[in-house]
Amino acid sequence: MSGPVLLGKLVQLGSPADLHMQLEGACMAAQLVAACFLCSLVHPQRAVDFATYTPLELWEGTHLFHDPYKCNSADMSSGLPCIIAALVRSGFSLDALPVIALLEWVAQHVWGDPLATVAARLQRVQALTRLGLLAEAASVLGTLFLGEGLPDVTGPTARLIRSADGSLLTTQPVPPFNNAELPGHASNKACLDFFCTAEPATPVAALYGPHLTGKLTLATADWLKGVGHMPDLWKQTVPFTAAPALPEPPADKGAKVKPGAAGVPAAIEGACLDRAAAMLQALIDKLQNPAGSTPAKSDGKAASKPTGKAAAKAGGQAQAVPTADAPVPADLIIAARLSLSEVLLSQWMPAKALDQAVAAVKHFHQARQRATAGQMDQPQQLQDGLSPQLWLHCRLQALKVLKDMKQRKAFTALLTLSLAEASKLNDKACSAEMQSLDLAMHIAAGTLPQAYTLAQQLAERSWLPRRQLAEVCLMAGDMQDSLGLRTDACNLWSRALMLADQECQALGLKERQAHPELRNLYMGGSEVLMQAQMRQAVSLLRQQQAAGAAQASRQAFDMVQQVRSVPLLHAQAAALHGRCCAVQSLLASQPAAKEEAVIAAKASLQRTITWCGTDAAGPSLGLLRTALLDLASMLIAEKAVPGALACLKAAATAGACLDALLAAPQDLGFVTAAAVPAWALALLQGQEVASHKEGLPVTGSTLDPALLSRLLLCHYASLVKSLDKNPGDSSVPMQTAAQALQLHSTLRVSCGQYQAKCCMPEVPLVLEGSPAPTSGTVALQWHLQDGSWQDPSSWHAEGMLTKADPSYGDLLSLPQPCNAASLLFVVNASTGVLAGEAVFDAAQLGALDMRIRTAMQQAKESQQALADSDLEKLRWSLGSFLTKQQGLATSQTTPEEQPQRSSGPQAAPAPVSKAADRAATPAKKAKGVTEPAVPLLQTVPGQVAELGKWSSILQTNTGVVLQDADLADWLAELLRSHCAGDV
Repeated sequence: MSGPVLLGKLVQLGSPADLHMQLEGACMAAQLVAACFLCSLVHPQRAVDFATYTPLELWEGTHLFHDPYKCNSADMSSGLPCIIAALVRSGFSLDALPVIALLEWVAQHVWGDPLATVAARLQRVQALTRLGLLAEAASVLGTLFLGEGLPDVTGPTARLIRSADGSLLTTQPVPPFNNAELPGHASNKACLDFFCTAEPATPVAALYGPHLTGKLTLATADWLKGVGHMPDLWKQTVPFTAAPALPEPPADKGAKVKPGAAGVPAAIEGACLDRAAAMLQALIDKLQNPAGSTPAKSDGKAASKPTGKAAAKAGGQAQAVPTADAPVPADLIIAARLSLSEVLLSQWMPAKALDQAVAAVKHFHQARQRATAGQMDQPQQLQDGLSPQLWLHCRLQALKVLKDMKQRKAFTALLTLSLAEASKLNDKACSAEMQSLDLAMHIAAGTLPQAYTLAQQLAERSWLPRRQLAEVCLMAGDMQDSLGLRTDACNLWSRALMLADQECQALGLKERQAHPELRNLYMGGSEVLMQAQMRQAVSLLRQQQAAGAAQASRQAFDMVQQVRSVPLLHAQAAALHGRCCAVQSLLASQPAAKEEAVIAAKASLQRTITWCGTDAAGPSLGLLRTALLDLASMLIAEKAVPGALACLKAAATAGACLDALLAAPQDLGFVTAAAVPAWALALLQGQEVASHKEGLPVTGSTLDPALLSRLLLCHYASLVKSLDKNPGDSSVPMQTAAQALQLHSTLRVSCGQYQAKCCMPEVPLVLEGSPAPTSGTVALQWHLQDGSWQDPSSWHAEGMLTKADPSYGDLLSLPQPCNAASLLFVVNASTGVLAGEAVFDAAQLGALDMRIRTAMQQAKESQQALADSDLEKLRWSLGSFLTKQQGLATSQTTPEEQPQRSSGPQAAPAPVSKAADRAATPAKKAKGVTEPAVPLLQTVPGQVAELGKWSSILQTNTGVVLQDADLADWLAELLRSHCAGDV
């Protein structure tokens, strides 16, 4: 035990200008303390098991402090808090739990000091809250509110709550918090009601004094922020199962709550954040105006001075109890403002959060100046409170807010100063966190060389906390994947998976998965692990390891039950699992494995469709279309044409809704101003003011309703566009998804045009009894994806960069992998019903569509019909493109090249509608496939109509779903070689 004592002195007093050395000493001390507990089987053997554990003795029959010259309890009690603070501040909260247990044992059972015990428990609450162990933190916080278990206060009973005559008063224990359920669940109502309304009793506050009482308020607000930082957007389905939700039953105090019970929890996260903000603001007002508050008085014997028996035992000095009128250190006010800034940031109010961060910086400067000038009664206490770590924390919080506000110029200027100050103090942990924010800003701004170099530097810092390093590896991997460096991205994702898995296993994930009643939706690192597993599944699928991808995606989907997140993330995990199982089923050779994969794929895809049509509706239109096309691919392979046709029609509707939103969101009409959320209104007002150098001519409260509607719809469209990514993309921020989902609910009830044009009329249901295609039905949908199961050459998993410091040109010259464009079709022609799937090169598809649209635009603008040769070339290009089916790696013919008519089978001529025939020169249509005997259109309207039809066939977002017998016959002749067979 001499090691932790010496290291505690080093962290507390040694090298104040080398914070990294202090952190290394704290980490070493944490390992030594944990080793002390490992020497006896009486104590827990894992750090997470120290969450609420306090030993009665360290080693059986051994007096640890019998020789104060070898191990002094006073030195230990003064050094351990500094070790804990360094660990928690740098992200090593799990390693701090054994140290906190040792400190509380010394304070409670050795020193018998109630104030030191309270301080240790406050540090425990802070560490548990950061780890996401909210139930454990609530139990410790409850003992602090009631003043229970404190030594040497009222004798053996150790109770503070007494009546005027000194008799004990019976107090109800604090209701427990259920980690296995959402905050709004009935099992959590009593606990949240207590912490949102309760205050420390008068004798408890009198004993603690203003400083510890203020820290108790900070800890309570931090706990409420942990409860409410993720909004509850589940309204129609049960999380984790996608089953229809039932009304929440009334709470029964005597009944046990079963995890996952069907019901709609109340959305109380916003109320928790509001209460946390009110508590912090009241604390700031009280600390800044102490004359306006009356000192708490004790009405019993509870506030009597501690005996300090341990001081006599250990030969040290007992800590004095601060009086009610003692000056409050400035660091408490600064910490309250920083905490309030974090709460406001969770409420999506970055402007107000920035005001609080700036106020914290100003208060720090003013307090430092007063302390230096000797204007404070206790300058030494103030100097100790105003530490360099607190100053860097102020800088870091301001950077977080500026990043959220996307203020690149101000962020860069402040980052330069902050990194210089952190480097001067050698605070590598704070520098790494600042650089992580800078990495995200570089990626968002598109400054790829700086982002690449910074990502490489951060990934090499193996001493960072596992969770933080995993997040950096995920971010860097996503960036390299977007550059086409898929091998490098796979390596980074694998490292992120290893780190996140280690962190979650250290927090007891294995037991929580095995026992649903131990589930913890708030555990830190669960979402990072889920994202890493999803990216591993994507990598394995690119490597054509379908079975391994299905297993990895299944693990990610199982993690859904351990994560509290927005419905969109659950839908992404289900969609990825469905796709991996679908590819496995289409490639499996054994009937049993194929059947199992088919069942799993259909179940996951149906969950995705249900979530995208209910709780995740709105920003998930692209994801919904992807899931429908994956399901259609399976049904086509099974020759279940009616179900496949229903999927293709629903996918076309989803694509049309998405196009209507992204094409012209400003034309969707008015939005009721009263329905706009406060955070969105503040954001739009700030954007409008920033777009004018001299500001708006009117106040924000009188913003023009038409302008407000356009700004809101455009902002929502930008959010949806940023979320329209492939399943498993971990770069999607959950805050963006939550904001988009909330705005969708607002627009759906306050904007009629949005409801009519951009919302699915109902949840797509693919039933076995779907109607068969009628005569002349044409349904074509393009499915853009990394690779297709039909063409092994369409998968690409390679891509590495050996240059350590690449330039912008080096990154732009990297070859991009070719995407596959699968055409899924159901055609009911005169020869019968055909359904199938064919794979094409997405680049060639886009080039051909551009040629046709350019010709159509040229005819519109010039009002002159195209030449016969130009129209014939376009017609043959379209027919030859749809006829061929070559691998992406071997395809050499481009859509611009017209096939030679003398070699082999030729493409049939493109059809001409009956209406266009009447506009053109009358002639009889030829049915052969060797020469385009169909008369060429001579009028501009006729050409525009036909070119528009050809272009619609090539639209990757909406495709074609229509009734056209001529088009059906022509497509049936072209696509017969790709079909699954006549039906």
